[in-house]
Amino acid sequence: MVCVNYFSVILLLNFIHLTIYKDMPARICVFDNIKFLLIVFVIYGHLWEIGFDIPKCLYGIIYSFHMPMFIMVTGYFSSRGAHSTKFWKSILNLGVLYLLFSVINMLVRVVVYNRPPIRSEFIPPFALWYILSMICWRILLRYIPERLLKSWIFFAVTMCVSILPCFVMLNYFSLARTIAFFPYFLLGWLCKEYQWIDKINNINRNFKILIVLSCIPLCYIVTTMPLHIFWGCYPMNYTVQQILVYKVLAWIIALTIAISIYIVMPKKIAIKEGRYTLFYYLYHTIMIYPVFDCLMNLTTRSFAMSFVALIGIMVSLYLLRKIQFFNNVLTIIK
Repeated sequence: MVCVNYFSVILLLNFIHLTIYKDMPARICVFDNIKFLLIVFVIYGHLWEIGFDIPKCLYGIIYSFHMPMFIMVTGYFSSRGAHSTKFWKSILNLGVLYLLFSVINMLVRVVVYNRPPIRSEFIPPFALWYILSMICWRILLRYIPERLLKSWIFFAVTMCVSILPCFVMLNYFSLARTIAFFPYFLLGWLCKEYQWIDKINNINRNFKILIVLSCIPLCYIVTTMPLHIFWGCYPMNYTVQQILVYKVLAWIIALTIAISIYIVMPKKIAIKEGRYTLFYYLYHTIMIYPVFDCLMNLTTRSFAMSFVALIGIMVSLYLLRKIQFFNNVLTIIK
């Protein structure tokens, strides 16, 4: 308990450090907060996957929106206008990071913890699928004609194609998730192009309350749906009609919760660590193995212990980020 309290104090005093941005737009603050919240959900969801007794309904609710919203934010901050050299350097940097962390994951998994290697070298280890998919999305965004990207017909086509992984196994090189989540990435980019954030800000206050409250019945609906509908990468043994209904519900739920989070998120103060979500995302894929190893020696894997593990991982990553070497790794290609 002393150790837990020590970590909690560090977290409160050093990690959740709110800074008032007086000279920064509210939009920057709110997205820093959103990104921080989402990376916490990403890591917490992975704790369920390694064996903590997190309620299945809570896991489903988290997965119903956290990656769609994370990907929408990625799309929002992606640009078509970067100089060609700069663009390809960023793509190369992501590719190198993917390979580097794939090797590190394999070595930690096999050498340190004596666990079997991943099933195939063509399947991204653990959560690194997101890096491969982000490379693909940014290339598509750059080279698909802008007029086509802004066409609602094209958007409808991407949504129809995103259902394909529900029928066909497309796990190699993260192809299934790249296809399934591309509409969210495109929606995030369109949100910036059409300035929909300003439109959300101008929504009537009562209507905003209604949107937020609508999340309650939607979260209940999530608990009645199959979990893998939110993963976007596995074929399902349902009829075409059932899959279509589930996918439409999944889109509605993800967008409604995403808008609600934006509405309630503070816009004048920002959590600094929201600017470093790529760091947290990549390094947590390594940090999860010692947590799993400790989990095997625990007599309890309770819901409460999952929060202790979450705090421990977040604090460890925060302290790791303070070491410049580990930050430099993320910018190998300059």
